[in-house]
Amino acid sequence: MFRRPAVLLSLLTFLCVQPAAAHPHIFIDAGLKFQFDDQGMLTAVRVNWIYDELYTLMLIEDLDLDPDGDGELTPEEIAVLARQDADWPPDYEGDLYGTADGRPIALGPPRSFGLDYVDGRIISTHLRPLAKPIDPVAHAVIFKTYDPFFYAAFDVTLPVETQGRDCTTEVIEPDVAAAEDKLAALMQFGPDDGALVEQQYPQVGEDFADSVVLTCAGD
Repeated sequence: MFRRPAVLLSLLTFLCVQPAAAHPHIFIDAGLKFQFDDQGMLTAVRVNWIYDELYTLMLIEDLDLDPDGDGELTPEEIAVLARQDADWPPDYEGDLYGTADGRPIALGPPRSFGLDYVDGRIISTHLRPLAKPIDPVAHAVIFKTYDPFFYAAFDVTLPVETQGRDCTTEVIEPDVAAAEDKLAALMQFGPDDGALVEQQYPQVGEDFADSVVLTCAGD
C-alpha cells in the first residue's frame, strides 16, 4: 500500500490547481485470482496490481531509491519498497470490495505479499482471505477493486483467474459517462475550496470501477 504522505502531498498540490475532472492521478492495472478449497468454496482472492510509471517514479524518489537514476533497483532497494507495500494503516480497507447477493463480503487482513520492479513499474501482489468461505453456486459473487476517493484508478486489464475450481469470470466495464456526470455534479466547489483535503472529496471510485462477476456451475 503505497499512498505515503509525501507522495499524496505532491498529488494534492497538483490537484488544487486542476479542474475537477483531473481525477485520477494514480493508474493501476489490476488482476484477480479466485481461490477455492477442496469443497469448492471461495476462500481467498489473490490481488495483482501494476502501478503506472509516473507514480512508481514518485515513490522511488520519495524513498530516496535509485540515487544514480539508472532505472535499476538493487535487491535491497526492492526490499524497501516491499516493506512499504506491506505496511497497511489500520483504517485502509485494501481497495478490494466483494458482494454476495448484493451484501458485502467480509475480508481478512492481507498476507503473502510479493513485489517486483519491472520496466519502470512496481508489480505488487497480496492475498485477501475471506472471513468466511462462500459457496459460489448458491450466491451471486461480484468483486471490484477501486479507491473510493478515485485518486487511484484501477483498470482490470491483467488476468482474472480461478484456482481450485472451474468457474467463469466476466469483467463488466462501468458506465463512464454516467460516472463522469456524477463526479462533475459533486465537484461544484466554490473559488475558496481549492485546498480541500482527501476526505472531503466525493467517494465516486466505485462508479468508475470494473465489476468482476464470478460464475460457478453446480455439480
